[in-house]
Amino acid sequence: MALNPLKGRIEILAYTLFSVVYAVAGDTHAVWKGEEIWLDGKSYDRRPFAGSGALQREAKVYDVLGKHARITRCYGLHELDSDSQVYALRLERAPKGSFRQYIINSEAPPMDDRLRMAADFADGVQHLHECGVTWGDISVRNSLLFDHFRVKLCDFGGALLKGTDYEISQTYETRYTPPGRDQDWEQISIMTREFFALGSAIYEITEWEVPYGTKATEEEVEDMLARKELPKLSKGNPAGDIITRCWTGRCNSAQEVVHSLNQAVLQPILRRRV
Repeated sequence: MALNPLKGRIEILAYTLFSVVYAVAGDTHAVWKGEEIWLDGKSYDRRPFAGSGALQREAKVYDVLGKHARITRCYGLHELDSDSQVYALRLERAPKGSFRQYIINSEAPPMDDRLRMAADFADGVQHLHECGVTWGDISVRNSLLFDHFRVKLCDFGGALLKGTDYEISQTYETRYTPPGRDQDWEQISIMTREFFALGSAIYEITEWEVPYGTKATEEEVEDMLARKELPKLSKGNPAGDIITRCWTGRCNSAQEVVHSLNQAVLQPILRRRV
């Protein structure tokens, strides 16, 4: 059996159709996001949609976003091989990895912590919008968790950037899509869908559950959407009102969401002082 040349040298963290995210042994501070892994002059794990220009596009979005507490730090687009024009983004490494996987695999922390994480997420979205970026794929799956429950957003390869000819090239995941059928969604503006997805992200963080649950298949979720069913919201969820406003098109800005979540964090403190 041939030896695996990546074993012990490369840790693969995530795959998409466009890219592979991996860490190099010994580097605990950064990861690489490329269309393939380039090692010792050879290509490994080249992705099906490599060559789409998504990395260059994402690098430009990161450049526009700049350094922000709620955005994963990007250290630039690097050329790994000039002859083959192999590029990769070098990104800040999250010690706790994927936020969604953390939610799936871990017990829920106190609600105060969940509300703060939801506020962090919404604050990141607010920064995107203020920079003229429409994400187009808002989801907890596209966020990372750092120490002390700090949340940072990532994965902007399909975003819409104001002032460019970029179009939304990603679609919101099925569980983050407004109830209805495909033809219904075509009548909904991108910002309405953006805020609906933001409400679903806040739902996932505060309920500590993926919308519609992890046991439901994609087909089952699609059937529920066709029946216009929303994820089940707990009666005692302090973020319930803002989630509902996002889901029903009554949210006007991410700033409004951040403010409401911060107020929800403060309420127990204020009650204890009375």
